[in-house]
Amino acid sequence: MIAKYQIELDAKDFIRGMSSSDDIADGGFSPKTNRVNLIAKKGVLHSPATITDKSANLEGNIIASAGDANVLGNQKYFVTTTGKFFTWKSSTLTLRQTDASGLYLNGTTSAVQFQLQLFATTSNDVVLLAGSDLDTIDATWWTVTKGKTDLQISQRHPLLVFEKKMWIGDKSNLHSWDGITVSENVLALSDEQSIVSLGIEPGTGYMLIGITEGTNYSNTEPQIAKILVWDGFSSKPLRSIIVDDAVNSFYSVGGILFITYGTKLGYWNGNGISFLRTFENVVRWGGSLIYHNKIAKIDNTLYIADGKRILAYGEIVAGRKVFYPAYYAGTDIDLLADIGNGKLGIGYATAKFDTLDVESIATITGTDFYSNKINFPRPVIIRSAFVEYASSVADGSTPIRLYIYDEKQNSTEFSSFENTTGSAEYSRESLNLDVKVRTMQIYALLQNVNPGIRRIVISYDVAE
Repeated sequence: MIAKYQIELDAKDFIRGMSSSDDIADGGFSPKTNRVNLIAKKGVLHSPATITDKSANLEGNIIASAGDANVLGNQKYFVTTTGKFFTWKSSTLTLRQTDASGLYLNGTTSAVQFQLQLFATTSNDVVLLAGSDLDTIDATWWTVTKGKTDLQISQRHPLLVFEKKMWIGDKSNLHSWDGITVSENVLALSDEQSIVSLGIEPGTGYMLIGITEGTNYSNTEPQIAKILVWDGFSSKPLRSIIVDDAVNSFYSVGGILFITYGTKLGYWNGNGISFLRTFENVVRWGGSLIYHNKIAKIDNTLYIADGKRILAYGEIVAGRKVFYPAYYAGTDIDLLADIGNGKLGIGYATAKFDTLDVESIATITGTDFYSNKINFPRPVIIRSAFVEYASSVADGSTPIRLYIYDEKQNSTEFSSFENTTGSAEYSRESLNLDVKVRTMQIYALLQNVNPGIRRIVISYDVAE
């Protein structure tokens, strides 16, 4: 029996990215979706490639990273919770130095390269490592070598290179190092203010300082949060702007300064933060807040570690930025980093480091794809489903399993999409489902092979 009506999921839905919820069609598919590649072939739904385990030699969990500008240098420097310093080059982690005495904490520890030397913060000190391969380490550079007072514990200690100086956040003070002289308290805020994050405003080139009024180490208190705008030399900030929640990081992509604050992502509008999205897996009160170590970019796409999931935000087609879940790790992610050649480095417990080629579809991880909920004004009977692939599927392969959920959350699977034709095929139809629904959500499990889904067509009749 040929059904009279059809619903089609195709490129127009895929390029709209992920909706805010099942019931709000502000995107093309449900946020319950996990692991999709929408950039390998625009307008086609693929599963991302399988990650590659590069954990050999790793000790501890990676929580901070920095680039290397040395000629013939490394692609990345990494710092772990156990005070281990690694270089990343030619797809290999190499342990270079160890600081067994410092306390390295997720969200507190920051790392930057300044004047071809690596600096990192602990709970109370600044560590210096010199040489392209981190040949030497001074684990008490700030407190002993430079003879300065300990950085205040239970505070975040962000680092920033700005106006030819390295800046160090220390509670209500900003210190600087120009390669010759340490200057303490260059900017001294009022005692109750705590510096959480540092960034640079793309338009003016001024420094942006995220603070809370009072110590709010894990964002557990209802403290006033602000962004201060500073030129780097005035005795006080040029502007002070109250924002909705503690600013945990600033990150620039394509001239847009993105900001993570509380459980949300927004962007700097010149006078505050414009809201973009609420993170689904970040707990505001003491949870896995998104500091600078959990953000990376490749090309024009921003990648954010939203709990166990990597959330991507970028342009699939020109002029339209959308969200989509690029990967699901199964455990909370501690670090994301661009490690070159279109690959994303992913760090998490316990002592794990994987790489993901964000454009590759050569292998298949597996994808859980959910449509938005589709409402019908009266009951309908779902008859069949047609799936068209972007490349051929070999005989004997089953690239997809397809289900529908009704308004009571009962699931029904369509009959098998295994290719039994004896030759390669580009489409497959499943007939005779005959399920009565008033609301429908389509669930597609991509598995085994990765030909890419061009469209899914569901056929139905109105129930009499």
